[in-house]
Amino acid sequence: MTEEEQELMRFIEDFGNKILNEEAALFIGAGLSVSAGYVDWKNLLRPIAESLNLNVDKEFDLLSIPQYAYNRLNSQHEIQQHLIDSLTRDVRRSENHEIIARLPIGTLWTTNYDQLIEESYKEFGKRLDIKVDNGDLSTSLKDSDATLYKMHGCITHRNKIVLLKQDYEEYEETHNLFADKLRGDFIDKTFLFLGYSFSDPNIAAIIARVSSQQKDNKRTHYCITRIPSDKYDLNKYQYECRERQRYGIQTIGVNCYEQIPKILSQLETYITRSYIFLSGADERDSPVSAIDLSRLCRELSRKLINNGYSLVSGFGLGIMEEAIVAAYRAVAERNKNVFSKQLQIYPFPQGEKDEVLRKRKFSNHRKNLLSMSGVVIVVSGNKKDSAGNSISADGVREEVGIAKKIGRYVIPVGATGDVAAEICSEALKKPSEFLPGISSAEEKLKILSESKNIDEILDKIFSILAEIKEKPLKI
Repeated sequence: MTEEEQELMRFIEDFGNKILNEEAALFIGAGLSVSAGYVDWKNLLRPIAESLNLNVDKEFDLLSIPQYAYNRLNSQHEIQQHLIDSLTRDVRRSENHEIIARLPIGTLWTTNYDQLIEESYKEFGKRLDIKVDNGDLSTSLKDSDATLYKMHGCITHRNKIVLLKQDYEEYEETHNLFADKLRGDFIDKTFLFLGYSFSDPNIAAIIARVSSQQKDNKRTHYCITRIPSDKYDLNKYQYECRERQRYGIQTIGVNCYEQIPKILSQLETYITRSYIFLSGADERDSPVSAIDLSRLCRELSRKLINNGYSLVSGFGLGIMEEAIVAAYRAVAERNKNVFSKQLQIYPFPQGEKDEVLRKRKFSNHRKNLLSMSGVVIVVSGNKKDSAGNSISADGVREEVGIAKKIGRYVIPVGATGDVAAEICSEALKKPSEFLPGISSAEEKLKILSESKNIDEILDKIFSILAEIKEKPLKI
């Protein structure tokens, strides 16, 4: 392993542990919006510069360009209209945005005006508490998954956007509480800067002030940025890296921006591999499986807890209830103080009578649950239709589909029948799609499909889980 790869591994482990300990924060800059299809800051200002008969490529003080336009007309209307036209185009969210929305990070900061972050969180059924100005800081959104601080405003509040040079000059006065909150977070949390150039004078001043006060006790923060190929730019880049180190910010260099989603994906793998989602349902009046499903689920959940894994569940009907009760007992026997970490129970939302809305809510809930899980174990999977007949549980099938789409491991216990048997049959044909990189995956899946011995089934499940947990990250 090269020195660069070792450095990257150390970052993933350190920042991953900060996420698990709820000490992490993200700072998202314009670079991530560019990767989704928006223009960068310079090209965003290019038409405004041309209207002033200026060449944006020859300007170093880009903040002056919108200020010049405002000075000429004594109005922001032209600038705001240009922003609306540029930032309301139909742009597809990048893979980076999707992974960020899945990461369990509770604090996000951005200087971007667009709504790509908000849309990504909504896609995964998550709620964002969005802060745009000082007034938003005094209220909180109930049951939010994360707080997003849009320190330069949002396209939805275009009259409050920080855009002109005078806006930056007056920031400490107009957004003093935002500045104080960022200073506090920079002390309390470990930041990862993504797509950010560190050219913003306000943020530079905030970071410098915190760094000077902390001296040798400052946290280590991280930024991921591209290593230039041009000789001059590379020389400057190296100076910039050393300068950032002065503020406690360690640079993770990549050769191309396409490496960033791979790094984020490995970070996601690291923090989710101990979180196991149990997918399954059993509403039959009498068992038809040769396996005692209740016993299997009880022993599975108990063994997961005793081996240090965390159980994630939507509190499905039937056998899942027994699994959760067994897990609670196992947690209580080990340590009564770890309920919140080892048991992640989020019941499906109830009470929605509209079928279309109910399905949408359930889908979003499944995406949320699976985003926090690294492995899905599938057991049985049946339900009753309106006539009381037993049919396949389409929700279990949907959960497997979501899991595969976002790159999760899927362990189907085919011997329990129903949807689990169908999934196991598919996995036997293409093991790498369900258990990528697992040794003898086909042989293990065959045992999970055919064995009637609960101890043997558990042994194979935990041998797969152990291999997943010990797998080296691929950089």
